[in-house]
Amino acid sequence: MNFSWENSPGSWEDYKGSTKYVQIQEIIGRENKRDVKHLDSAFKSNCQAFLTRDKGDILSKTNELEEILKMKFFHPDDDWVEFCKFIE
Repeated sequence: MNFSWENSPGSWEDYKGSTKYVQIQEIIGRENKRDVKHLDSAFKSNCQAFLTRDKGDILSKTNELEEILKMKFFHPDDDWVEFCKFIE
C-alpha cells in the first residue's frame, strides 16, 4: 500500500524500529528483513508469545531472541500444548 503521509495510519514513531531492532537483525540476519520487522513489531506491541513455523531463521535462535525480547516463541504444531499452557 502507498499512503500519503497525512493519510498514513499511526504516527512516525509507529514506523521506526525499536531499541531492539539492530539486535534482532544481528541474531536472525540482515537478509531476513521481513522477519526482523515482524519480530520488532511484535516487541513494540508488547507481545508475550510469538507463533511461527520458521524453524530456520527464528525458532533456531529462540534462546537468544527470548533473552532480548522477553517473549516466548512457539511452533504452532510442535509446541501447541506448551503454547496453550502459556496462555492460560
